[in-house]
This record gives sequence, C-alpha cells and structure tokens, in this order.
Amino acid sequence: MKKEELEKLAHLARLELTEKEFQEFEKELAEILKFLEPLNTIDIQEERFQTNEKQENEFRKDCIHIHLNSKNIVKMFPEQKNSLAVVPKTFYKNSSWEQNSNSRRV
Repeated sequence: MKKEELEKLAHLARLELTEKEFQEFEKELAEILKFLEPLNTIDIQEERFQTNEKQENEFRKDCIHIHLNSKNIVKMFPEQKNSLAVVPKTFYKNSSWEQNSNSRRV
C-alpha cells in the first residue's frame, strides 16, 4: 500500500501514530494483506452464492403448555398456611447472624 493510503486509513480509524508506530502499522498491515492474498485467486464471477431458496418467515406452531401456577406449587408442599407454603426456618431469633446484624445497625 502507498503511504498516502495508510495515512488515510489511520485517519479513518482515528489513530494518531508517531513515525515509529506508523512504520510498525505499515509492516503489520502488509503481513495481514499477504496472509489474505490467496483469497484474490478465487474466481467468484461464476459462483452462485448459497441463499435460502424459501424466502418466507416460518413461525412455530402454537401449542398449549401446562404450566404450574402458584396455587398448584403450594399444594405440593406438605404444609400450607393461608395459601402459602410453610418451609423450615433458616434464621432464628438468637442466631449469631442476628446478633451481628443488630450491632451494625445505624
């Protein structure tokens, strides 16, 4: 690539390069272009690009799914109270967690 093209590319990428950085950029870009060079040998004039022949939207079929609502979930628990599931306590009044949290209140 010409130096003017590299400067334009750096400007478009909003790069502010020192002369040393510009030389490194030039070398790195040359390596990238050399790596991609074999792609230039592919003849794409006669190639037909693969496309989806069927160009229409396909929607999933509507199906009825049975979902559990909160009333049915509560019924699964061995103990209920006022339409709520009763579970074992996780915090107790005299637990060390509560004692520590009380001392931190503002």
